[in-house]
Amino acid sequence: MSTVTKNLGIATAYGYAKSQGYTGTEAQFAQLMADLITAKDDAEDARDDAQSSAEDSEAYAIGKRNGVNVTSGDVAYENNSKYYSDQASASAASINIKFKLLVDEIPDTTQSYTFSGGTVSAVTHKNSSNVTIRSDVFTYASNTITEVRTLNTGESLTIVTNLTTLETTVTYASA
Repeated sequence: MSTVTKNLGIATAYGYAKSQGYTGTEAQFAQLMADLITAKDDAEDARDDAQSSAEDSEAYAIGKRNGVNVTSGDVAYENNSKYYSDQASASAASINIKFKLLVDEIPDTTQSYTFSGGTVSAVTHKNSSNVTIRSDVFTYASNTITEVRTLNTGESLTIVTNLTTLETTVTYASA
């Protein structure tokens, strides 16, 4: 009877690794192969964590997560730069409105006066585009002068001056 032999070459991954210069034991090689599966899972977890961090960075920077505005339930809602920028803008707008109500002459406007019976009855403040920014209306009683300043946005300020006591009452009304 004759025996046929066939050279299978390197029949295992361990054998191939050894032929390429691997110096560890077969048990160490088996552990390396097992660790590859864990390494793949760890790499996928790291990728997912990086994606989540990128989303959090976007949320904290511009108030959006994946391009959508964060909602009040999102931890980044009141903790992002866009939120604080919006708050500052709203505050500045409020200050600008109050400024326009408090000053006698609004910068960059032209004032037109209306007289009635020798006294000022109205002042209109218009910008360079001829848009009315504020209208002031004056009424006179025996011992009081009332001035109502109304912005084109609806906010108003009423100033009542008592000519006997020289006391002034100022009342603000929002739009």
